[in-house]
Amino acid sequence: NLSGANLAEANLRQANLRYAKLYEANLSGACYDEHTRFSPGFDPVSRNMRKV
Repeated sequence: NLSGANLAEANLRQANLRYAKLYEANLSGACYDEHTRFSPGFDPVSRNMRKV
């Protein structure tokens, strides 16, 4: 459960966040790649995340 966590500028490359709860987490500027797994329906672009 990462709800409310400050993950700004975090390196989330190759992370498996498929079952993580990210409600109200600060993800602005965090980076991810094509191997990062998000929950269905999660849009990293709308959370100001950067794809590397």
